Amino acid sequence: MTIQGVLKSVADQINHGALGPNVSAWTGGIDDKPAEPNGNGAKADSPAGSLPDKLLEKFRQYRGVSDDAYWSIGDAIDEAVVESVGRLTQNAVYGIAVKEMDISRGEVRVLHETARTTDSKLREEFELVLTHQHYRVLRYIEDRAKKHGYLKWCLESADAFGGRPAPASVLAKKVQKEMGIEPPPPTVGEILERAIGLIDKAYDLDPAAVWRELARYADGAAGDSAAGQAVDRLRFAASELKEASRDWGKAVK
Repeated sequence: MTIQGVLKSVADQINHGALGPNVSAWTGGIDDKPAEPNGNGAKADSPAGSLPDKLLEKFRQYRGVSDDAYWSIGDAIDEAVVESVGRLTQNAVYGIAVKEMDISRGEVRVLHETARTTDSKLREEFELVLTHQHYRVLRYIEDRAKKHGYLKWCLESADAFGGRPAPASVLAKKVQKEMGIEPPPPTVGEILERAIGLIDKAYDLDPAAVWRELARYADGAAGDSAAGQAVDRLRFAASELKEASRDWGKAVK
């Protein structure tokens, strides 16, 4: 089994309730942090630039493809919260949304907060060039003028990002640095997504070294009484990694 296969198996177990009814996981990738060649936290040439234009165009047609659904879901949740005032708490509405839409509570919260704090004019002004992710980053900012300024900055910074608007991940760091706004703790799905991105990068490493480090960590955790079942699961992950390395192109000895 490949590493991606192992990760998909884990995600499937989470989505079937292994970590509770309100937890979901995704096995897609995440945006890589830009390099820093020009002091702007960006690199002018994207790795994807090595692909033929026809393939790049196929990629680009999916950018923001789910944004309309995200806004619609957020608006529907907000409508339900408003109409349920005095009868149901917001948390109760979230619980119903989780059950009926089969998405995590964390995602329900984010979609609602983003929709509730973003007026239609602000959405329409940048919807053709920015994604829902950009608006998510700004959902804590109450000052509309500041929010508008950050969205505009993403466009004005395009030259530093190969002609594309500044990624949402870069915007998040800028907002946090300038305003000190701390996002809430990540959901399990977000943590898994980050982990998958890091493991994807491990493909560039020697699988034997990765396997040995994971096995060593499991052995070290064996002496920690709080580790519990995590030790056995880490050892299992190490054995699966050893098996996956055969398809990785290098054998683990």
